[in-house]
Amino acid sequence: MAWWLRFCLGLPARRQDVEDLRESLPELFDPHVDPEGRLIVPWWPSHFVQELTVGNLRRWASTEGVAKEPAAASPENCPAEECPVRQGPPSRQAANVAVLWLMAAAGAHKPPKDEFLDLVRQVHGQQHIREVILTDPYIYSDLGEEHQPGGYGALIEYLNALRLNHDSHFDLKLNPNPKKTTANARALLARKVKDAFPGVRLTAFSPRHRFHDRFYLARDQSGRLAGTFGPSLNGLVTDAIVLMGELEQGVLKRLDQLVRGGSPNKRLNRTASRNR
Repeated sequence: MAWWLRFCLGLPARRQDVEDLRESLPELFDPHVDPEGRLIVPWWPSHFVQELTVGNLRRWASTEGVAKEPAAASPENCPAEECPVRQGPPSRQAANVAVLWLMAAAGAHKPPKDEFLDLVRQVHGQQHIREVILTDPYIYSDLGEEHQPGGYGALIEYLNALRLNHDSHFDLKLNPNPKKTTANARALLARKVKDAFPGVRLTAFSPRHRFHDRFYLARDQSGRLAGTFGPSLNGLVTDAIVLMGELEQGVLKRLDQLVRGGSPNKRLNRTASRNR
């Protein structure tokens, strides 16, 4: 309960504090719960601790006010003058170049699914999602490589991490070229998703391009697209180490065009050619 002492003493919230609060007080992050007027009484009598409410605690733990970890940093905000992520590979003569950590190897300290869902909450923050686009080609397979079930459940948990619930209305666009799928698997997944989210509209994105990698994209009501990459959802139930991270803005723009069925613009094509 270190977060409680930090809150009462007026110290800033850390990422660890927010994670502890999400585990012990998940209702605090539910926008439908309105505990603004309820008082919080400190554990000890003191003239130095001001009168606080649950609303104060909610604002204190807001992800918008908590400094992001290096893994969520964007290359556009790189503090180095010769950032290798923003400007390409540095020259051999360049010294003391700050390299941003844009990816995470999950599964070492907690289950991969837990770390993936934490990443999703961090990336999408307070977005109000209206469209979800998943390129996972194994989306209709509930079983992972080790034949463990859990892919469908991971999809439901992912949508919950986007702050979608039983009353939400949104589009869910899935891979039009899935692997290891059957008509029964499609019907089963659709039923499970619609049971949890009656307001969902299930479709597929444009089949013009095939996707091998797993991108998890979500667009909010303002049209802003954000997203993550990682393993297939049915692979999150294993104990293996998996690579995941936040998608950069340049990549998001290109993916947005590709899932709509368009072609990358000339500048992006030239960039891809140079990187081959």
